[in-house]
Amino acid sequence: MSKNNPSNKFSHHTFSLFDAEFNDPASHLCMIKDYERCQGFFTQLQAHSKDKIVIDFGAGTGILGLYAGIQGAKEVWFIENQLNLHEVIHDLAKKNKLKKYHVVGDFTQIPKDLDVGVIVSETLGDTGIERNYTYLYSQLIARYPTAICIPDALDIYYSGCYVKEVDIENEYLKNFPVNLESRYLYPFPGMRPTRLEGIEVKDNLLFEFNLRRYPTGRDIRKIVELKKDPKDNFLSFYWKAKCNGEVFATNTPARSKDNFNHWQQLGLKMPDDKTLGVRVDHLQGPFVLCGNPHPDFINNPEKFDNQNFEPMEFKFNDEKPKESGFIHWTT
Repeated sequence: MSKNNPSNKFSHHTFSLFDAEFNDPASHLCMIKDYERCQGFFTQLQAHSKDKIVIDFGAGTGILGLYAGIQGAKEVWFIENQLNLHEVIHDLAKKNKLKKYHVVGDFTQIPKDLDVGVIVSETLGDTGIERNYTYLYSQLIARYPTAICIPDALDIYYSGCYVKEVDIENEYLKNFPVNLESRYLYPFPGMRPTRLEGIEVKDNLLFEFNLRRYPTGRDIRKIVELKKDPKDNFLSFYWKAKCNGEVFATNTPARSKDNFNHWQQLGLKMPDDKTLGVRVDHLQGPFVLCGNPHPDFINNPEKFDNQNFEPMEFKFNDEKPKESGFIHWTT
């Protein structure tokens, strides 16, 4: 945000920490433990799977495709690019007595003339758009336009809210023995993933994504007048996923505290800015904010980005350790 950013730059952030994150079964177990998450998808599959060919895109351990099979799907195609998870899918398919199924790494391996009845995908990130998965999912939907899609639409919201932990954090950092005044730390540490639950929110719609008619161009963006109450100390971004107009899954901060909530939201301490520029890269996922942006944010986006956008870089020490510094393992 410009007020506390002396370089007047802003950065994009994504919250998947490394490319192979989802090849770790632990992340999939967390999804499975999220009751509301699973029940939302299961309810849709109960309604639509019977006697249909079902595609599970970004299948992970295959839970959704397996459930479709349990609900009477006549054939299931699992698409998962993490090849080490294919063995898990095969193992669970055997244990769940799924007879007719296929496991592939890319949707181009599925016949184009297949009579697909249902496409399901749990590739919803904390901001809804999960890296390039959402774009690829929309391409799959376009390939089989008559299929029921779970989800087929995605709405992104923001809300001001009061979070007691933010006041505690402010007080702690203000009195920290080391001076932390930095645009990266204090008093405005920027966007970060949060796991809020049982928090009162006021839904302010930012973007509506129809996954059957995916946006074109390099991104979508909007300038909004920031709606907030005097007590609000936090700004949260979240989404609601729909199938045939019905919301069946969401990562709203208002989610029940009684549920194991694995989905996070994107949030930051409430800014002082009156207007907020929001940019979503619907092809690759980065979510960008800019406080009190110039109208060029909308009217001349290329010029604005060239002048103001500073991509977040992760820099590492390229210096290789000396031979004597290596640990030599023996077997």
